Amino acid sequence: MKPFSAILISFNIIVITLSSTALSDEFSPDSIIGITKRVASYHMKAGPIYPNTWDGGAYLTGIMAMYRITKDPAYLTYATQWAVKFAWLPAITPLTTLADDICCFQTYCEIYLCNPKPENDSMIAKVRANLENLFYVVKTPQPHTLWSWDDALYMAPPAVSRYSRAINNNAFIDTLDRYWWDVSGFLYDTSYHLWYRDGGFKTQKAANGQPVFWSCGVAWVYGGMTRVLQDIPLTHPARSKWLTQFGNMAAAIKAEQGMNNTQYSGLWTTSMRDHTQWPDPESSASAFFCFGMAWGINNHVLDSAQYIGCARTAWRDLVANVGTDGSLQRCEDVSDQPASINVGHSSFEGEGAFMLAGEEMWKMATHATVSVKRNIRDVHSESGMSRPLFVAIGQSAAVAVPPRARRASLFDASGRCVWMRDVTNESRIRVPVLLGENRLLMIRFGF
Repeated sequence: MKPFSAILISFNIIVITLSSTALSDEFSPDSIIGITKRVASYHMKAGPIYPNTWDGGAYLTGIMAMYRITKDPAYLTYATQWAVKFAWLPAITPLTTLADDICCFQTYCEIYLCNPKPENDSMIAKVRANLENLFYVVKTPQPHTLWSWDDALYMAPPAVSRYSRAINNNAFIDTLDRYWWDVSGFLYDTSYHLWYRDGGFKTQKAANGQPVFWSCGVAWVYGGMTRVLQDIPLTHPARSKWLTQFGNMAAAIKAEQGMNNTQYSGLWTTSMRDHTQWPDPESSASAFFCFGMAWGINNHVLDSAQYIGCARTAWRDLVANVGTDGSLQRCEDVSDQPASINVGHSSFEGEGAFMLAGEEMWKMATHATVSVKRNIRDVHSESGMSRPLFVAIGQSAAVAVPPRARRASLFDASGRCVWMRDVTNESRIRVPVLLGENRLLMIRFGF
């Protein structure tokens, strides 16, 4: 637990504490860091030699998650060497509209965002050229013909949203929003709140008569949507529609966890609706689901009481399937539909998703929460001690930001979020005067 300094400003006191309690050891911050490091090391030991295609690109999104939670420069160096190896280009051809070939752009943009200055613009120059070609030259009138399979929604949309964040320009978010909902209208089933792998599966039925929803495909979408939501500005008019779909998907995904599977009740089978024909628990989809739900909890877009058990049991069983060599086992082989599992099989994308899930589970285990205390008059410096930080909120007050925090949120007595702001790289923020006395009840920092 890291110490903070305390400040007394007035009589309305907010108490910020860091909580690292856990149900069991696999949920402790140190355990989470340890197991994610083991998974990261599995491929890192061989060096950055694999391609920058969709699977390598998905794996590197996890490596960048490791850098964010550990601040170990080895992860950033590894990712940068990989990007340099491919000259910051997309896979296969220098100019492409294929979603699979621009997944690597997510990592290029994240590397750039670690030090966004003009001399590093070359890191994202090829990203700019490809996305401008995609949106302003090709200008696909029906985006679902371009992103016609659900895997594409992890590869391309987060590449667009990360670039939008890198250049601080919402024009790309606006276009991405239009593309997403066109594809959603083609592949998303509004009755089941799940996605078909592609148009060819919309009329197919499983052996039990249910629609065919491939778990790995749904997971690609859910993981991609989570990463886009990390980038859509909190005040963007489209955000609420994305959050509604995200919440509806979360409920549908949660309902299928552990079905027909007693050995790993936290994992999902390879089919979202036919667990009899396809009963094998699968890790890569489960890792993306864990990532999305943990992010939703940490950012207050999913109800913690409803979803935290789902995220924790998923994490527990994912950890149980990490080999001693760091491989994530029980990953479905490359496919486009439900299939049986080779227990020893691992995958780049599965391990990337595991590290993304690990980042959010680590944040969950080290979150900063705040509650109101009144009539505390003898508040003094707690610097250098592992004790709560007492910060009083009066009119408009400066509040210390915990290390690695990315977002600050204020909540009223009903639990409604009334204010948010990005606090990345800030050490102090000023809390606005939004609420009268006796109404401001909680501030929370998201990581």
